[in-house]
Amino acid sequence: MKYIKKGVAVNAVCYTGKNPKAVYNLVHDVCALYKRNDTLYVEMPHKDFAVKEGDYVIREMKNKIYSCSATIFESTYDYIETND
Repeated sequence: MKYIKKGVAVNAVCYTGKNPKAVYNLVHDVCALYKRNDTLYVEMPHKDFAVKEGDYVIREMKNKIYSCSATIFESTYDYIETND
């Protein structure tokens, strides 16, 4: 799924707790995922971060990866239809 923020398209996945494969598919060529104590983590070169259920994992241009709460994401991004 693609979303748009101020004219910049990003790829994002909402983590439901049951879809780590969708998050993996979004980020696997840039970073790694791991689970510890039922928490999903994104392993980045400088700092790992936890992804909570309901958070969006976002991939911007230049492969910047981060997470965002659903409340902030949904008030900032609009869904856009794509053919890919």
